[in-house]
Amino acid sequence: MFVTANLSDSGVTARSEILNWVESWSRRMPGSFAEKSPIKRVDYRKLAFDHWEQKGQVVCAHCGFGIRAVLEVAHLDCNRSNCALENLAILCPNCHKMHDLDLISTETIIEMRDRSKIPVWSKRMKDAGQKAKGTLRKRRETERRRKIALKSVATRQENSRKRLLHSSDDSTKTDRKEAHVEAKL
Repeated sequence: MFVTANLSDSGVTARSEILNWVESWSRRMPGSFAEKSPIKRVDYRKLAFDHWEQKGQVVCAHCGFGIRAVLEVAHLDCNRSNCALENLAILCPNCHKMHDLDLISTETIIEMRDRSKIPVWSKRMKDAGQKAKGTLRKRRETERRRKIALKSVATRQENSRKRLLHSSDDSTKTDRKEAHVEAKL
């Protein structure tokens, strides 16, 4: 809703009253541009990302999700003014929401945040060689069966063509025999 005022005295007064009201309202809003706060704002996101990037662990502390643009920084004690590194954890939006709802405990986040994020490939790849060998064997067997099937189809087509030629030859032979028999009669 826009308020227009004339340049008359009543219009200027109404406009100045509206501006005064907006200014007083904005001072009361926490975090507003007009708020005069003695507390210096800290860029806790940059602080947390810089700290964990030095360790090479810019991933969700709980699930390991690692797209930096999506990751968030959580205050573990739910106090946004406490920006100590011990109170910050990098979480994906899902884990952050679950932590805020107490579905993931703070102790779990701290424990998982502080542990090493070096993957143990032997656990992840324990059967990879055997699986790859089995997959290759299956692929070769499938290819072998495919070749046999194609050869079988080609053989059937060749045999049916030969039968068709022989049957036409037989019919002409039969016709010739019948003609020869009729000629004798």
